[in-house]
Amino acid sequence: NDVFRRRQFTYGIGADENGFGDLGGVSSVDTRAGSQMKQTRASYAMTNRSYRNRVMLTHNSGWLNNGWAYSFSLSHSWAQEGFIEGTFFDGSAYFASVDKKINNSHQLNLTVFGSPSTIGRSTPSVQYLNDITDNNFYNPQWGYQNGKKRNARVDRFHQPVAILRHDYTPTDRTHMITTASFQTGRSGRTGLDWYQANNPFPDYYLRLPYTISNPETAQTVEDYFKANPSELQIQWDDFYNINRGNVETTNGLTGRRSQIILAEMRTDSREANFYNNFRHQLSDRTAINTGLSYQYYKGLNYMAVHDLLGGDYYVNLNRFALRDFPDNPSAGQFDLNNPDPIVREGDRYGFDYDVHVRNAGAWSQIVTKLDHVDMFLGVNIDNTVFWRHGNTKHGLFPESSFGNSEKQRFLTGGLKGGLTYKISGRHALYSSGIYQTAAPMFRDAFVSPRTRNLTASNLSQSKQYSVEGGYIMRTTRVLGRLTAYYTQIEDLTNTRAFFHDEFQAFVNYTMTGVGQLHRGIEAAASVKLHPAWSLRAVAAYGRHTYNRRPMATISRDNDASPLEKRTVYIKNYYVPNSPQQAYNVTLSHNNARFWFANISFNYFADAWLDMNFDRRTLAGISYDAFGTDRVLPGSALYNQILDQERLPAAYTVDIFGGKSWRLRNKQFIYLTVGLNNLTNNVFKMGGFEQLRFDYEEKDLGRFPNRYIYAQGTNFFVQL
Repeated sequence: NDVFRRRQFTYGIGADENGFGDLGGVSSVDTRAGSQMKQTRASYAMTNRSYRNRVMLTHNSGWLNNGWAYSFSLSHSWAQEGFIEGTFFDGSAYFASVDKKINNSHQLNLTVFGSPSTIGRSTPSVQYLNDITDNNFYNPQWGYQNGKKRNARVDRFHQPVAILRHDYTPTDRTHMITTASFQTGRSGRTGLDWYQANNPFPDYYLRLPYTISNPETAQTVEDYFKANPSELQIQWDDFYNINRGNVETTNGLTGRRSQIILAEMRTDSREANFYNNFRHQLSDRTAINTGLSYQYYKGLNYMAVHDLLGGDYYVNLNRFALRDFPDNPSAGQFDLNNPDPIVREGDRYGFDYDVHVRNAGAWSQIVTKLDHVDMFLGVNIDNTVFWRHGNTKHGLFPESSFGNSEKQRFLTGGLKGGLTYKISGRHALYSSGIYQTAAPMFRDAFVSPRTRNLTASNLSQSKQYSVEGGYIMRTTRVLGRLTAYYTQIEDLTNTRAFFHDEFQAFVNYTMTGVGQLHRGIEAAASVKLHPAWSLRAVAAYGRHTYNRRPMATISRDNDASPLEKRTVYIKNYYVPNSPQQAYNVTLSHNNARFWFANISFNYFADAWLDMNFDRRTLAGISYDAFGTDRVLPGSALYNQILDQERLPAAYTVDIFGGKSWRLRNKQFIYLTVGLNNLTNNVFKMGGFEQLRFDYEEKDLGRFPNRYIYAQGTNFFVQL
């Protein structure tokens, strides 16, 4: 927090000296030791959010007489339990930076930072379970083990970054920055896995009363859960008893075969970057910036046995393949190169593949500032190559799972420009526009990277068009800005993986030709009411929708041929979760006695739930595979299947303030206090429709929506 404060922002499609930019703008952080404020700073913070306590120590030397500067910062944040039951937080962070001025033209910097953390997570729940437990933050990811809470969904990551930077300034008009960086480490998330056992999650739908057809039995089960809420949590002790009692012989090994384990999904990375930025002031009015970049990325994606939960080993076999292909002895093997199915703690199992991405790019930008007109023009070009490397030979796809896939190559680029007309020194009009193409993401391009090298059909680069314009006012008392924007994105690719009830298999749902349309108005103003009082207001009103009917290809993990292709009727549906209306009013007071206070009112509206796209297909409203027997158009059920849920509008009231005291010898004490959501307004801030769907009966209550709620009243205090 202390050493990443020196930031530079370019909002929207503006000119930025550090890069070509994107639709949302550019954000840059200067981490050089010589750029940090000279100080030694120690702090303690307390809050009731995801963590409870934080300690931090930062020291910045400033520039020393010998041309050196150094900076370091250390912090640790922790909570035995966060505001959601069963979660926890244990995160550290470190930062070190050193500068050396070789002479007036050359300066070197080395920066290293990282954040080793272990975090117990939660997952959204269905409203039925929130109501039973009387808790909108019900978390199904934890349970008691020997009387203590244990979380199954734990993130563990540490991916430190090292950056070497060289600044070359031969003249006052020329500046060249060259950097090389490297990042490596681990990133993993644990979760329950099972073989020849029932689904172990407490919120599995077949365990819940609303799936029981007999009303009396359903009510009995519901009453039992209300009286025994621990039954709606993970039963760790039962897992240990099951595994310890399951003695079997596999491949000549006799021991306790675990039926339920704790697995870890890893996404470790190796990343190297090179960047060069050349800036030259051609004249007093015109400057040019150019840049070159190269990125090397290798992502290691695999599953590993984290905890056998009392067993001696686990069987690494594909249970779905054994079910679907009982006559194929190789079908159940995840790796024909290593057919032994026995794995122990720390061993890899299931999927194991690497992601390779290479990107080389160049950009250039020229900026001219005249008396009444500012202009800029920028261009970029990127070459992206990515491919999959399988580390295992899958039993169902021996010819297309092991080794390198075909390399996917995309040459993309962009052009942007802008014009600002200065009516006077206090008023200006501006407009800018951009057209650019972008390569698809690896996660969307490969249909089933866990099993094979198959890529989406008609894979193409996306296209983005955007224009924006507005008015800027700067007076002694008022700062204001009004912006209107229009953005169209075409030919996106989107891939999701989930268990599909119609096909009774784990499927990959790939949509191509996805399009989005974003348009809206944003306004902001800051008014000086009095030397000590000011008022700020922000308003954002947008309409963000899908504007195409993409084609979806459904493929099964255990079958090489596509199951079906479907048109997805999502045109005019809303892009989910973010509120499309947002407003803020803040009243601020700065006192001459070195204290300040702000009170803010925030209002959000038009947030829409994330959709199950397959409900907006012919299959979603048909009872038969031919689409002839359909749900009656215009009926209540028809509308329930197709309508997208709009979340209720909501508001918060927040207070933030602080005071400082000056001691002797340039010592200061700072106290800051924040109180958020004073009215304790616990509202739905997001969520999603489950991807599982009852195709036969069209029972929407079988797989109800899952919701994410905003935290109620919370605080932050730092000294």
